[in-house]
Amino acid sequence: NHRVTLIPTTTAVTGDDPDPSFPGQPVLVQYSVTSLLGTPAGTVTVSDGSVSCSASAGAGQCTLTPTSAGIKTLTATYAGQSPFGGSSGNTSHQVVLAPTATLVSSSDNPAPQGETVTFTAQVFSQFQTPNAGNVVFGDGGGCPTPTTSLGSQKVDGNGVATVSTKKLTTGTHNIIACYLGTGAFAPSESPVLFQQITAKK
Repeated sequence: NHRVTLIPTTTAVTGDDPDPSFPGQPVLVQYSVTSLLGTPAGTVTVSDGSVSCSASAGAGQCTLTPTSAGIKTLTATYAGQSPFGGSSGNTSHQVVLAPTATLVSSSDNPAPQGETVTFTAQVFSQFQTPNAGNVVFGDGGGCPTPTTSLGSQKVDGNGVATVSTKKLTTGTHNIIACYLGTGAFAPSESPVLFQQITAKK
């Protein structure tokens, strides 16, 4: 009897850009499928273990969007198409939390004691504007647990959170804003804002 075997192939991941990437950032994964006997056709699927993308063997690339931080193994799997057999190859890819910066400002500085003062935190990131996560406003100390908490608010779609208080005593208060981060964005601490509260006239 005559046995026909499929032609062996070799699949390799040849590029992943950008690396490292941030959660939610598209990564262009390049791959190759080769054989000593002809050009393989068919489909290649690239997976990081939780999300995947697919394209033809000839396309040589597809775009994958990892959803969480960590060291990922990108595996390109060629399914095979007669007369070519399947094969796979992989590479390591790092996904890191997107760095952030937080600034805090005051609606009135100096302000008379008893007046409502509104503090506004703006969270920035080079990747994209953070639209999730909480900001803890504090008086003294450091992040993530200031000496005195003035309240916690979720950032809006523009990366902004606000808190208002009229309980500040006369003198200088060291106001900080602590962005606590998310599964995509790293935490950050604002520079200290020196809030002056003056005695009632």
